[in-house]
Amino acid sequence: MAHRIDVHFHPTPPGSLAGRGDISANARRGWSMEKSLADMEQGGVAKSMLSLPHPASTWSKGIEAGRSTARQWNEYLAGIVLVERFEHAYRYSPIDLKAMVPKGGLFELKKLYYDTAQAAHRHAMSSLRELVPATQILFGTDYPYRTPEETAKGLRSCGFSEAELRSIDCDNALQLLPARN
Repeated sequence: MAHRIDVHFHPTPPGSLAGRGDISANARRGWSMEKSLADMEQGGVAKSMLSLPHPASTWSKGIEAGRSTARQWNEYLAGIVLVERFEHAYRYSPIDLKAMVPKGGLFELKKLYYDTAQAAHRHAMSSLRELVPATQILFGTDYPYRTPEETAKGLRSCGFSEAELRSIDCDNALQLLPARN
């Protein structure tokens, strides 16, 4: 039964990669709603939060082109949200970090939640567990670069208990995200 919530998932609007040959574009070129839903089902993912890829993919051709690309992606993502299994995530970057972390960076880092995208292996997870408990770790795949099935398999090899895996898979995200009707 699908129960996981993937908080780190990148869709690709049709035509958005035309003329691009970089590695990032090549990994996303085969994206489709149908393939995503099949991979989610195979990996036990009930919902995925959609987000733009790395900012370099959006802003590499200047501000106006970046705004146009971001608008295109946002409109596309808004349409995908109508498929019940996807949510649309917005990201921001803090402008004045020093003013935002008066007690120091480590103090603030211990208050944050972290996803497992590209880090579902024992080396990364053992380091992360030194910083925060499993209750602050969220299931994230970085799809299409990693599938839900790969991420879940990696997490099972990291020494988490079944209760911790359940909290990472979905319970932690459910605590953070507002319920939708």
